[in-house]
Amino acid sequence: QKTLYLNDIAVKEIKKYIKKYDLKRSDYLFASRKNNKPLTRQGVYHFLKKDIQALFGDEIGIVATHTMRKTFGYQYYMQTHDIVMLQKLFNHSSPQITLRYIGIEKDEQRIAMKSFNPLERKK
Repeated sequence: QKTLYLNDIAVKEIKKYIKKYDLKRSDYLFASRKNNKPLTRQGVYHFLKKDIQALFGDEIGIVATHTMRKTFGYQYYMQTHDIVMLQKLFNHSSPQITLRYIGIEKDEQRIAMKSFNPLERKK
């Protein structure tokens, strides 16, 4: 079990979701309609896909939950530069794994090569 801390915006959105679906304190946020058991990761993906398509239509492609997790990590890092906290949130064994996971290594390489000029000499 992992404790998840949410900011005020996330709490507000979850409260709206709870109200919309008339959930009780003992209910799961994402429960199967068949047996009121928690949904699997894949089940949540299909649930979100349906809601996103209902809100935005088919023209907005659905993003996999794994991609959303990586996007969250990238945005969190770009705002805070706190790789140690992000590593803990993702339960990774090292900051290097987290940086690679969110694609920072590739961005840093791209930026380094973009600004590199082999003809420029230091004075």
